[in-house]
Amino acid sequence: MAAGDLTTLANVKSYLGILGKPISAITKANPGQVTCTAHGLTTGLQVGLSGINGMTELNGTTPTVTVIDANNFTIGVNTSAYGTYTSSGYVSVDDPLLNRLITSVSDWIKSYCNRDFTQTTYTEYRNGWANQTKMALKNYPVSSVTSLYINGTLVPQSTAANVAGWVENGGFLYLRGGLTFTTGYANVVITYVAGYATIPYDLEQACIEITSWRYREKDRIAQNNKNVGGENITFSMESAPKDAIRTLQEYTRVMQI
Repeated sequence: MAAGDLTTLANVKSYLGILGKPISAITKANPGQVTCTAHGLTTGLQVGLSGINGMTELNGTTPTVTVIDANNFTIGVNTSAYGTYTSSGYVSVDDPLLNRLITSVSDWIKSYCNRDFTQTTYTEYRNGWANQTKMALKNYPVSSVTSLYINGTLVPQSTAANVAGWVENGGFLYLRGGLTFTTGYANVVITYVAGYATIPYDLEQACIEITSWRYREKDRIAQNNKNVGGENITFSMESAPKDAIRTLQEYTRVMQI
């Protein structure tokens, strides 16, 4: 899972019902040899390994194979020091593609929603205006505010309504106790933490559905319909499922500040 991805490979494969072909043995050798009956692979192909018991170091890896015969191939990895293979595991040719799609769709969602989602520290340089006492923070949900500087002066956090300083509430930074942001260009510097420690389930599901949608499109590139046994089948030409788009709209930042 790449940094910033909104879901995992396991989630997408589960949604699509993709497992791969079962592994029956893996040797401890350099390179390691995998036994997978009628694997159907070709030398130079990149595959994904998952669900392996014992030699768990291989789970989630995407090695390049060298075919030995119809049931065996090597993976270009020294498995001599790995755990001993005990059972289970799958070889999938879809994993590298799905990983790329997950990252691509995650980036597309961030662009569509005009925001990031993972919890991160932000530093914003903002313009202040005379008598302004309220400023919206660009990223949310806000976890904490680290510091506020106005014209190079550190402003403390206010501890009571009559105590001069800042207070954060609902993604807005308020000044009280007679303070204002004052007029200037980039004279207000705010450092704060915002985003989700855990991606919300509905947002993650939208990423899963859009990734799966685009994966299935590979079987009908540039096709909007086909005839099967005299029955005409029409494909949707939308960029993503409508339900997923409705979810993204709920997370879209529309405020331009």
